[in-house]
Amino acid sequence: MMAAWGDDEIRQDNCVSSLGYRSINHSGRGGTFGCLKLIDNRLLPHRHPSVPDEDADPATMRTMENYPFTGEQIQAYMRQQGRLPWLNYDDDFDVVSGEYGFFIDFRLEAPPPKQDHEIRIVLTGGSAAQGWGGRTNADMFYKLLPVRLDQRLREGGQSCKVTVINLAMAASHIYQNFIVLNKWAHALQPDAILSFSGHNEIYVPRETRSDADFAAALIGGFAQVLRYSASPHWLKVIARYYPGIVRRTVIGPLIRFMYLDAYKDEWQANYFLSRTDPSYRPMPAAETLRRYQAAAGPMTTADIVRSVSIPLYEHAIESISRDFPDTPVFAVFQPLHGDLEDGYAPHEGGRPGESSGPRSLWQRQICRSSTGVGAKRFFLRIIR
Repeated sequence: MMAAWGDDEIRQDNCVSSLGYRSINHSGRGGTFGCLKLIDNRLLPHRHPSVPDEDADPATMRTMENYPFTGEQIQAYMRQQGRLPWLNYDDDFDVVSGEYGFFIDFRLEAPPPKQDHEIRIVLTGGSAAQGWGGRTNADMFYKLLPVRLDQRLREGGQSCKVTVINLAMAASHIYQNFIVLNKWAHALQPDAILSFSGHNEIYVPRETRSDADFAAALIGGFAQVLRYSASPHWLKVIARYYPGIVRRTVIGPLIRFMYLDAYKDEWQANYFLSRTDPSYRPMPAAETLRRYQAAAGPMTTADIVRSVSIPLYEHAIESISRDFPDTPVFAVFQPLHGDLEDGYAPHEGGRPGESSGPRSLWQRQICRSSTGVGAKRFFLRIIR
């Protein structure tokens, strides 16, 4: 009896101890989740996505997808309605995208046959050319232009029908536009190509410090995330003792993912130096970043326009012209605004009374480099 009673007492003590442990354990978990919630509440008002689309669920039309050759483009086959997360006007926004995010209503691999008396204009450029800012597709430039041109033709006694095919891409620069035209515009049999650009050709190089597109550094950074060789030193030390965990599981890439911003900076620095430094060779990351900061840090917007934007623009326009030898190419300069308009130092050497803003610098240098070259079969129209 004593032994049996003793066993029951031991069992009871064990149950009490177990309940106490569980209570303490649950209390500890509650404290942990409470601390996490405090951190979470502090992060929301103080940390924000770079653009609202990154935080949107479901994705917005402006959530970018990456495609071969052309880079980032908006969502394909999507209809965006209602109030937009990135604007404070147009509650009745209603826009539809087509294949690859272009504002078209046919498949590029199977374009509609060209009709008799049809004049086809292929439009290219960035977000302004694509139509962003319009409440609906019908309100956009590419829909309004053919209506105006049809009217002018009728007034002149002609019955041709003008079609504008919109191959513009938001957030792209003009060399990406050239790739789009090279890949898809030949089958469209254009009678003219209209490049409405200028803003992104300054803005994108100012951000990337090169002729790289917006997504290039991000893709280059992600490539490093997948490489063991890009691991920080401390992770390689751990890998000596636990190579299977670091090299053969997701642990290694997850840790390297925390260094994504550093990998992006390193990619951007390497690409910049490879273009600008004749003595560039592979070197330690610290030295790469030091040289990059010394060279790129002092660059002004005007420096970037001279060294990147104008050569990029000229090369792309010339490439389009060579690729479409019998098609007139109209290069229309997009009006600039905001800090792109104000970010220039006065242009030295300007004539008295001549504007020294960015638009005039851009236009003078483009036109000066294009004057008198008979082989260039493109036209420059300045929009002021």
